[in-house]
This record gives sequence, C-alpha cells and structure tokens, in this order.
Amino acid sequence: MKIQHFLEIIIVFLLVFPPLFVEPQSYTFSGYNWISICLQLILSILIFFRVCKFTEIKLFSCFNLKTILFLILLFLILIANALFWNFIANKTGFANTASLNQKINIPFVMNILVGTFVAAFYEEIVYRVYLPSYTLSIINKVNLSEKLQKNIQYFFEVLIVILFAISHSYAGLPAVMNAFFAGIVLRLYIIKKMGIIFITIVHFLYNLLWLIKIF
Repeated sequence: MKIQHFLEIIIVFLLVFPPLFVEPQSYTFSGYNWISICLQLILSILIFFRVCKFTEIKLFSCFNLKTILFLILLFLILIANALFWNFIANKTGFANTASLNQKINIPFVMNILVGTFVAAFYEEIVYRVYLPSYTLSIINKVNLSEKLQKNIQYFFEVLIVILFAISHSYAGLPAVMNAFFAGIVLRLYIIKKMGIIFITIVHFLYNLLWLIKIF
C-alpha cells in the first residue's frame, strides 16, 4: 500500500504541477503530439479504474431528457463564462493570441478532434475525479470531527480548482479566471453523478470552440 500511495503522489506531481510553471505567451497551435495523446489516454483510463475503488462516479450516467437538459445548461454556462472573461480580456489587453498554424486537411482535423477529446477526458479524470476523490478518501481515514473533515474537504476542493485554473496560465489571467469558474461548475456536475463521458463531451465541444476562436 505504501508503494501504491507513493506512486500516486508521483502521478499527482507529474500531471498537475508542470503546467503551473508555463509562462503566459503568444503561441501558435499546430496540433497534438500523437504519443502524448496515447499516453494521456492510457494514464487517464488507469487512473479512472483506480478511482473506481473509492468513489461511485461512473463513466456513463443514465441518459435521459433530464441528463440532456443538464448538459445543455452546463454548455451554456461554460459559454457564458467564456464570453464574459473574453470581454474582460479584450478590455484589459489580455485577449487570446493563440492561432492555428497548420494547413487544414483530414489528418490535421482528426488530430485536433482526437487530441482535444483526450485532453478534456484527461482533465476531467485528474481534476474532477481523481484528486478530489483521493484527497477525500485520505481525509475519511483520519479521526477528525465531522465539521473539521468537511472544512478540510472544502479546502482541498478549492485548492484543486485553483490548480486547474493556474494550469491555464499560458493563456493569460482572464483564461485562468475562466478556468477557475468553469472548474467549479464542472466539479458540481460531477458531484451530481453526471457521467464522466458526458461531461467530457461538453468540455470537448467547449475547447473546440475556443480553439477555433469562436470566443
């Protein structure tokens, strides 16, 4: 068990902390690295099955009218949040300067679709499932009062959202704020037992719109 916990801590450092040191900059986007895509997907799947041991969160939830309405509402909230922070970015000079730098063809489009979906799935697994569930499992093992456990849980929930937000610092401060509020909304939807795949699809569609600079 100690080796397993040590490996999990290493995974946290490898997945969460490197993006925090990326400096804001103008950049061009020419696609995803296929090796990185495969590694992200494999690692995300392995982490998900590990998380299944101490959480009730599932890949899929019941797909009905209520689920569809919830997902549509989630998508609209994310878009509204993005539009607001995009407005702030334009007013403060922090507008998104990312641009596509690649000839549009079928291989490139496939790379964008697959890479964007895997990246969204990866972030949902790590930030919305693994880190919150893992920290909660540790808190529950400590002999603390119920009130103190709740306060510590809330602290880590906020801390994880902050880490997720700062990992978007390469796109500027408004993007960090956008990711912070989006992270809160996405986490709340996960807590409501929405399936990971459904949340990932919404996240994927949102990222596609951002990538082609709809907002």
